[in-house]
Amino acid sequence: MFTAVRMTRAWQQALREGLAQARAFNRPLVVAKRERLADAPDLLELFAAAETRAQRRFLVARPDDGFALLGLGVTTEIVATRPEPFAEVRARARALLHGAEPGALLLGGFAFVPLPQAERSSAWRSRANARFVLPALIYRCEGSAAWLTRIARVHPAEREPALMERWERAACELLEKPQPVGARDRRLETDFDADAAPRYAESAKEIIAAIRRGEADKVVLARVERLQLEHGLSASSVLRQLYQSHSSSFVFADGLAHETFLGATPERLVQRSGDAVVTSAVAGTVAHGDSEPGTAQLACALRRSPKERAEHAFVVRALEEGLSPLCRELVVPHAPDLLDTGTVQHLSTVIRGKLTQPTHVLELVARLHPTPAVAGTPRERALELIHKHERFDRGGYAAPIGFFDVRGDGEFVVALRCGLFRHDQIQLFAGAGLVAGSDPEREAAETTLKLRTLRGALEATCNA
Repeated sequence: MFTAVRMTRAWQQALREGLAQARAFNRPLVVAKRERLADAPDLLELFAAAETRAQRRFLVARPDDGFALLGLGVTTEIVATRPEPFAEVRARARALLHGAEPGALLLGGFAFVPLPQAERSSAWRSRANARFVLPALIYRCEGSAAWLTRIARVHPAEREPALMERWERAACELLEKPQPVGARDRRLETDFDADAAPRYAESAKEIIAAIRRGEADKVVLARVERLQLEHGLSASSVLRQLYQSHSSSFVFADGLAHETFLGATPERLVQRSGDAVVTSAVAGTVAHGDSEPGTAQLACALRRSPKERAEHAFVVRALEEGLSPLCRELVVPHAPDLLDTGTVQHLSTVIRGKLTQPTHVLELVARLHPTPAVAGTPRERALELIHKHERFDRGGYAAPIGFFDVRGDGEFVVALRCGLFRHDQIQLFAGAGLVAGSDPEREAAETTLKLRTLRGALEATCNA
């Protein structure tokens, strides 16, 4: 598992050719080389090892689909602080990846809303308005097949032997076997705020009143729960729990030094592959029952609820309006399906299209985010009400997180059912969509249900 990535002849040749090109163009150049692996590695184990060494690490996976992507190390990073992070990341990525092989991927995420650095909370400041990494190693697993992509950034003045040595040393450090960690008594403590749910319900009541006055159609109000770990807990152990218990979701983890942002979200924002584009509307929620008949009964009520169907329709309409100008073909199902995450059940509509002309996935992300599923509608008024009533910086919560390549292909999900690990402190996030027919106490209860996704993984890890 932790055998060093060897300096193969193919990779040596790629580095030589890249160095020659860098000298010809007199500028740094990204070199990438992808190879098929005989055996699929345990990406969660590699992620855990990187966490113990506080190395840069990023994982996104769809376990039930057999897809997983892991980036390790840093070739270079893009940190965006300007008010238009989508355009900034795209422009800087275009310059960085110019001439690179498609196997080179940028992995990372955006903030829910861009803010000046001075206004960003300390918990999210290191991630700015967007942060993307070009790793040194990328592992990709699809079913039983696995690939490794080696990546380097070569400089015109660099000497070939020094380049080879620099990259091989970095790769060895990334895959060095970690020292075993002794067993520790782990206890989860809630920074309990007895007024959190009632306060959320009171804010929800005010927003619902504004909606009924015609100020907005829908507003998504979120809350945060803060936890303390007496003796610490590795984010990677919680990640493994999510991988096992929420295998139908998109599992993600973005690690910077001693902090990790992770979760298991049911919602894909957008995926682009060539001219094919896919997005998902996920809105309208009920609990998961204690029994199969109970779950089925709740699902039936969800499908029939005018309030939940109306909330879902806002999202479908926004996604359709965002994509239709760019597509020659767009398939929007007439009725939603049911999505069962194991904790809650959602109405879900998968929308598929064909792009009229090549459109970078970041352009698609910029058009769609934030959807009514995480902000509301009309968008600007919903954001104003969120800013007024929420008492915390969402940071990466409910924001796009994913990856893209030099061609503009890629995939982004919405960071939901998630939390931010920082040393021994954890923040968990959840929200609920408010419409005219909403009940404040029921919406507060819905956020508690959603918090159970990550809290359940934390408790299971502590009790293991």
